[in-house]
Amino acid sequence: MSFSHFEDEDHAGRFDWRLWRRLLELGRPYTRNYGLLALWAGLAAVCDTLFGVVTRTVVDDIAAGNTQGRLVWYAAGYGAITVAIAISVYGFIKQAFLLEASIGRDLRVAGFRRLQELELSYFDKRSTGWLVARLTSDVNRLAEALAWTVIDITWGTLFILFMAAVMCYLSWKLALLVLTIVPLAVCISVWFQARLLASSRLARKANSHVTAAFGEAAFGQRTTKTLGRAEANLRELEGAAQGLFSHSSRNALQTALYLPAVMSVVAIGTALALTGGGISVLSGSLSLGSLVLFLTYARQISDPIQEMATQAAVLQSAQAAAERILALLATVPAIRDGAVEAAEDGGGGGPADRSSVDQRRRALRVLDPLSAIQLRGVSFAYDSGATVLDNLNLRVEAGQLIALVGPTGAGKTSLVNLLCRYHEPTAGEVLFNGVDYRKRRLEWLQSRLASVPQTPYLFSGTIRENLRYGRLDATDDEIERAARLARAHDFIAAMPDGYEARLGEGGVTLSAGQKQLLSLARALLADPEILVMDEATASVDAETEQRIQEGLEHVLRGRTSFVIAHRLSTVRAADRILVMDRGRIVEDGNHDELMSRGGRYWLLYTRHFQDESVRKLLAAVDA
Repeated sequence: MSFSHFEDEDHAGRFDWRLWRRLLELGRPYTRNYGLLALWAGLAAVCDTLFGVVTRTVVDDIAAGNTQGRLVWYAAGYGAITVAIAISVYGFIKQAFLLEASIGRDLRVAGFRRLQELELSYFDKRSTGWLVARLTSDVNRLAEALAWTVIDITWGTLFILFMAAVMCYLSWKLALLVLTIVPLAVCISVWFQARLLASSRLARKANSHVTAAFGEAAFGQRTTKTLGRAEANLRELEGAAQGLFSHSSRNALQTALYLPAVMSVVAIGTALALTGGGISVLSGSLSLGSLVLFLTYARQISDPIQEMATQAAVLQSAQAAAERILALLATVPAIRDGAVEAAEDGGGGGPADRSSVDQRRRALRVLDPLSAIQLRGVSFAYDSGATVLDNLNLRVEAGQLIALVGPTGAGKTSLVNLLCRYHEPTAGEVLFNGVDYRKRRLEWLQSRLASVPQTPYLFSGTIRENLRYGRLDATDDEIERAARLARAHDFIAAMPDGYEARLGEGGVTLSAGQKQLLSLARALLADPEILVMDEATASVDAETEQRIQEGLEHVLRGRTSFVIAHRLSTVRAADRILVMDRGRIVEDGNHDELMSRGGRYWLLYTRHFQDESVRKLLAAVDA
């Protein structure tokens, strides 16, 4: 197993201004907060500049012997500036925290919404850990950059401008001499920029692989222990972790070299100020206080330059995260709403709360009840190019029970996945009530569909919460009625907390049969017009299968149902049995009709009956 096979977008190039302009759109709702942040940062820059001005005045007055009665005012001036700085720091920290939290929330909501909209094949190519890394660590890094970097860049830029203005006012020649270090520092930043960005991208990609490894290790513990893969997985993880260490170390080394290089340039500026200013003082063209101011500013100019250099490194790292997040947000779902008439979908624009959504979906079914499903020349191939369904033609009337049988790989699951619109046909049409479902809104189909997969997923929480998952406005009586129909009530009632019993993630505290019964009850509670069961009894024992069959007799009545059968004994009551092979429907009829033909179904059923007889005989011998 490899932890680096999941798809990741590769990005190249230097600092992408277009990308950051797109990101700034995320901050548009918080223009007022950014304005206040810039205001507080500007006030801090003014106060920092005034410290040097007050110091110059004090030194010149002392040199001239004019300090009588003024020292108290100077002390008061220093105190007032200190208080103003404290207030401004409080102001911009408060605004930065608000911006970071708000933008982070918006990014997570937008990312989660997009994940909800994407087709299932998107998740087939990306691990859970890979996706979690995007909506956690990547969002944290980007939100932090969009908030705190603005402070340092605003403060640093204004501080340098204010210092430059004061120095030019006192001596423009000496000011130009000192300020020559600024473009030199910019050149160093540009040189480091591409290297920091490249190593940051590699580190972020390696981090997503490590996160994916942890996610797979957590979800696959049973398989790992059963197959004795712990040591091998550990070695593979160590390789992924070593890759992360190497890229992170290179990035840290580049950052460590970046800041000393800028500091060296600042030291040159201080030396220039001391030399040029000293000569001016000796010639009488510059006061001693002004020399002290130039030296102070030459030293202080390192602070904003270092801060902006640090933030430039942060932006390189954040850009890698930004590229990943924007790639997710920009992903266009392959399966989207079609353009339909208002009469067909109830008028569009759904309500905000989920209970209202449930009511709306029931209204859609009343407005346009299902009458027929038709496949017309349908073919389907996955991204790999292998055709799994080939020119299918089928019409199913509302209320029919359709059983799908055939060998593994015949296309049964692919067919029901197309009917559920988890995928769309590569050729042909799937029509509901005579309309291609690609022209309808997704809600039209989702409002009348429920699926019971072979391996159902249960969420952490109580049994009642899991059953109510697809219909939040269901009453306790309705929940219990659905559980009774699915033959799940007895084992639920036998649990210490009954319907309030808490399940672990994935329902690990339940048996496979109990999960299946709960999944069936959850589907029933939604009261679907169309029910799809994908080998729902394949992983349960004979007794549980019998209980499921008893429940299905009540459940399937009056519904359009598609059942993929693992055990052929479960399909005898079907209205129609479709025998599939190599992506085609090779036989179609009810049980008696197909048995009388002596064809493919007869062969499958006979072999299955013989296998069942052998198993029962062996079970009797063992008993």
